[in-house]
Amino acid sequence: RALGLLDASLPADDPRLEQALDTVAGIALRLGHHAEAEEALGRLLTLEERRAEGLELAATLNRLAQVKRALGKNVEASDLDERVAELRERRGLR
Repeated sequence: RALGLLDASLPADDPRLEQALDTVAGIALRLGHHAEAEEALGRLLTLEERRAEGLELAATLNRLAQVKRALGKNVEASDLDERVAELRERRGLR
């Protein structure tokens, strides 16, 4: 329901949308609503991928991988883990 409210109140290019999606994902995770967290993090990832390949993107990829694991989507989680490792390597982080 919160994602529907976001869609109605913030345009896709509003910078506050990323923060709102991150907040919704965090709340959903704390409540154990992994499917809702997956949706919010997936949308956040799409927005972050458009603008940069920084630590924020790596953090979102990592959180989404954790959610996918909780949902039993281990192959998808492993793919995301590989992307995190590649980003960190390109940035000189390990």
